[in-house]
Amino acid sequence: MDIVTKNLLRTFQTEESLSENVGEDTLFEHFGNFCVLSKEYSEEFNLDDIHTGEGSDMALDGVAILVNGNLINNTEEIADLANSNKYIEAEFIFVQSKSASKFDGADIGNFLFGVRDLFNPNSRMPRSEKVKHKISLISAIYDRPALFKRGNPKLKMYYVSTGKWQDDPYLTNKINADIEILKDMNIFGEVVFNPIDAMGIQKLYSHAKNSVSQTIDFDNKVTIPEINGVKEAYLGILPVTELIKLISDDDGMMLRGLFYDNVRDFQGDNEVNIEIQQTLMSQDRDLFVLLNNGVTIVADVLNKTGNKFSIEGFQVVNGCQTSHVLYNNKDQVTQLMHVPVRLIVSDDDEIKNKIIKATNRQTPVKNEELVALTDFQKSLEQYYAAQPEDYRLYYERRSQQYRSSSIEKIRVVMQG
Repeated sequence: MDIVTKNLLRTFQTEESLSENVGEDTLFEHFGNFCVLSKEYSEEFNLDDIHTGEGSDMALDGVAILVNGNLINNTEEIADLANSNKYIEAEFIFVQSKSASKFDGADIGNFLFGVRDLFNPNSRMPRSEKVKHKISLISAIYDRPALFKRGNPKLKMYYVSTGKWQDDPYLTNKINADIEILKDMNIFGEVVFNPIDAMGIQKLYSHAKNSVSQTIDFDNKVTIPEINGVKEAYLGILPVTELIKLISDDDGMMLRGLFYDNVRDFQGDNEVNIEIQQTLMSQDRDLFVLLNNGVTIVADVLNKTGNKFSIEGFQVVNGCQTSHVLYNNKDQVTQLMHVPVRLIVSDDDEIKNKIIKATNRQTPVKNEELVALTDFQKSLEQYYAAQPEDYRLYYERRSQQYRSSSIEKIRVVMQG
């Protein structure tokens, strides 16, 4: 296991208060379950409710069942949702996690066979109590086919490894053959297999830790016409009070993780930021919407009820300086102040990076600062952070990243 993943695993163990006596294989199973389900489900969940890795587990380390967006743990919940919603929209998520630094064809085959056998009512394979419980939930869903108004349940399978996925033709063909068998069962609306390698698990963990869900009132907006790779997009103006609410937690503290995908951290009292602050202090403050380029927000998921927008897994990819200055001067904000906003909903990483680069090109940004967006730079930052604290250096991926920290300047390695 590489040093970055190993360090994230230790951090995960501490943050989740998992016993030091937990073996590394079991710990990695919990880690894989956490990273995968955090991608699929934005609410809090109990790791033990997902974990199935034990004897007779059918090569399944994690099983999560979602019904109408809710994580299900008993049949009563399914009945309640069926009665209240009058439909069932289900997703089955299966996870197999191996800490070995390779994608083993035999292990992948066992995983896919385990998934397939779980849906076989005539199977004689031994099954643990945890697996039997998951089967009872799945059966309760399939007992209500008339409620599948939005299609049959979706099946998503994640195989997690610390190796590197290289699209090996043999493995790919083997996986595709198993997927076709699952599709031929005609009980799934969609069948997806996702290989997650070391880089992938690091990105998923970062996403889980930086992913936020917030709700705002977005009254003044226009909808952008359909664009390939973009679920939906809006242009509008947002009250500054709503923007401050968007970037703050329940205690009013700034959610600094929202700016992780920004090319630069807050630059402090530079010329531009001082001008923004002076505008807030002047009689022209209500002209702010006309004097500022605004912010760009990229989100994974958007749920709407009228003008109430619930945004999940989002980043402020442009407007870091504006957001910080507004937050730092929130006492000067009036109800008449607005800020221009772009809101883009997409799960396509390539499109996200194009949006970040394009919106940041409109202000002076050096090419080396745009390099901060690459996976290599993010991995390098994590590699430095994974070193023992006594002689750790800190890699400044984003300009001024450690400006407000107590870290000695001599220990900061600058990009370039």
